[in-house]
Amino acid sequence: MIIFGTKATRKLLDKGSFDCPQCNQTTNFEKRRARTWFHLYFIPLIPLKTYPAYVECKACKGTFVEGVLNAATGATSDQIRAEFETAALAIFARMAWADGKIEPEEVDAIEQVVNMMCARDFTRAEVEAEIAAAKDSLDDALSVATRVGNMLNDEGKEMIVQAVFQIAAADGDFAREEEDTLLEIGAGLGLRPAHVRGLIRDLVEQAQRQTNPSTH
Repeated sequence: MIIFGTKATRKLLDKGSFDCPQCNQTTNFEKRRARTWFHLYFIPLIPLKTYPAYVECKACKGTFVEGVLNAATGATSDQIRAEFETAALAIFARMAWADGKIEPEEVDAIEQVVNMMCARDFTRAEVEAEIAAAKDSLDDALSVATRVGNMLNDEGKEMIVQAVFQIAAADGDFAREEEDTLLEIGAGLGLRPAHVRGLIRDLVEQAQRQTNPSTH
């Protein structure tokens, strides 16, 4: 009888101490990466899928995205959240410049989206200042998104993609340059191009249904 199937492994990548956001104290962690294999007679032979690395707190057993290790020692959850919120606004500002011009509708959309997503309230002046700074910044959308990607799980990354699309389409046109920038942002977040294209396709179809609702 041939015995075959799939098997999951969880490889230890690193261990040490970190500031656990759930325990609210410094404790030990293990960083692991899960992978599924095709096995024959319980021997893993062919790798099927590799999952993003994750961090497990050895005290509370909570699991977190890898970016939790990037927080400076002693950093509070408020400081980590503030770093995310600043980076999110920077991503949105760079998306607005993707087609080379800023429309008032895009500024409105950035203000609405960033304040809906973030705990703090960004003023109109802060949004406009970030947009102005993004125009000549050496940090492109890819590099800024990379800083955010380590802080988010897959659902959070998809939420950023959806928010960025909403900003890009706020002027009624989703240009090719905007799609390219959105793919760069997705790459920085750690999403596969095919995944991002699938999200874009679904979002475009959703926007079209809202613009041209069925009369039936």
